[in-house]
Amino acid sequence: MEEKNVLQQLVSEKLSIERTPLLVSPHVEEHERLESQPSGSTIPRSPVGAVQHILDDQDLLWVEVQPLVDLERGSVAGYECLARCPKHWGIGPDALFAAATMLGVAGRLQRHIIHATLALRESAPCNTFLTLNVEPPDLLDDSVVATLLEYGDLRRVVVEVTERGWPERTDRLVEALDRLREAGALVALDDAGTGHSDLARLMALRPDIVKLDHKLVTDLDTEVATRSMVSMMGELCGRLDSWLLVEGIERIEQLRVLAQLRVPLGQGYLLGEPQPPWPQARVPLEQRIVLEEAALSECLVSLLQHPRDLARLGVSSGIGEMAMAPMTKLPDALRRALNRPEATRFSPIVVTDPRGKVVGEVVMDRLMLAALDLQQDQSSNSSI
Repeated sequence: MEEKNVLQQLVSEKLSIERTPLLVSPHVEEHERLESQPSGSTIPRSPVGAVQHILDDQDLLWVEVQPLVDLERGSVAGYECLARCPKHWGIGPDALFAAATMLGVAGRLQRHIIHATLALRESAPCNTFLTLNVEPPDLLDDSVVATLLEYGDLRRVVVEVTERGWPERTDRLVEALDRLREAGALVALDDAGTGHSDLARLMALRPDIVKLDHKLVTDLDTEVATRSMVSMMGELCGRLDSWLLVEGIERIEQLRVLAQLRVPLGQGYLLGEPQPPWPQARVPLEQRIVLEEAALSECLVSLLQHPRDLARLGVSSGIGEMAMAPMTKLPDALRRALNRPEATRFSPIVVTDPRGKVVGEVVMDRLMLAALDLQQDQSSNSSI
């Protein structure tokens, strides 16, 4: 119990930060007006009708953003930009763009979303990126690629290739993406793991980010096979020099497993819903503690135990040479301990707080086993 209290105290001290207020887009009020006024406006009866409305008034199609969270730090790393139309229409973006494709105007809607997304770059928080969903047929449309290239520098932009409409041959698709990469863009593959040809797509595109579909992680915390699959995908991403991003994180139990597997990026309603720009890092305290505990598992504090006789850890035992901080990484602690004089080399490591007060000890056999386990985990999950 005392051991757990020390851990919780360290986590609480590290998390003692104030929440940042939500920032909103200057266009939010206009979108709220559109959402709240079905009266006096014609509600389309079908996705085809919705497309026609938008072609007549492009203010009826705008962008909201959903946070993509750095699961190691618990902060926002980027935002997925999502097309939105008035809620009272009852028509989602998938149905909307499917109707636009049928009408042969998908490129027009896509170009509008490109402009709306890239207009947000200047106001986006520092050190964040924006992802833009683009279907493969649209990337084969020279006007869509040209619209992106009009902006010149595409750094901080991630072109997220969706699963719909993949061509039998990917040559032209890869060429289009190469042109965007030359301008600074990154490439993401959406909904990985849901198609029979996913491995071929991964090898063809060599994406910078691989998004694992939410349907594959619903039972992540209860099924060993699902956990193994995520670990395997992470290892593959590492070999392809890609980042793994897991979608559909809705429960704290899923987040805990992903943090343990060292998955770098996550997305889902638990971490943040789609909103007007810009929702800040608002990971609740419980989720932050989960992420922090995963990080702390690599430090001495995870092995901390209270000695039976604290008096024997006094100055006479050479505490100045043996003492280490609770946040010392396990490999560093082991290396330092093995460099001690032969007489004390395998003695317990004394752990002290910043004021020099003894908070406990770590015995060497536990440290060596934990460091070995950590090395094996990092080898198998180096991609994640």
